[in-house]
Amino acid sequence: MLTVYYSHKNYQYFLETFLEKFYIQTNQHVTLFTYESLITKLCSTDLTGIVPLIQSSYSKSNQGDPPKDAVALLRSLIVMIYTKETSISEWIKTLRSNPLLSILSGFIPVCYSTYKAEGICADPVPGVGTFYDFMDKLIRKNKSIYKSKLRKLNIAADGTCMPTQASPYGKKVCDCKLKLGK
Repeated sequence: MLTVYYSHKNYQYFLETFLEKFYIQTNQHVTLFTYESLITKLCSTDLTGIVPLIQSSYSKSNQGDPPKDAVALLRSLIVMIYTKETSISEWIKTLRSNPLLSILSGFIPVCYSTYKAEGICADPVPGVGTFYDFMDKLIRKNKSIYKSKLRKLNIAADGTCMPTQASPYGKKVCDCKLKLGK
């Protein structure tokens, strides 16, 4: 069941707290100035309105792991576009190695210890598959179109399933020997 985990005010507080802790207290103002326009855009843009739009593509069941924060995933894709990254795999590596981009996306940086993360309104950096699943939900593609038609498979001698021309009952299906004699 998809819900808004963290409001925009929570994100702004998270951003303010972590930027203060990682960059302002350590006198790394220049790093913040390079991303100044992105920081102001992300602070002023409330993306929580996406949740009702993609609610139907999420399961209504409460079983299993709760879904990752959809707003943070969308925000991370926006930051990815801003930094001109085109590969999701490379983007995950960048998020894990660059705490500023991780914070701007709304994720807890990898360098921040997990026992200190209790009570913080953010998730850790997700994996590659989470982003691909989220993008599939955004695109809303029909999965039945992309599924291939099931074929009957026969079992080979070593136990692997593979399509063959032989019958599992021992009868020849083709007339190969008849063609050789002609």
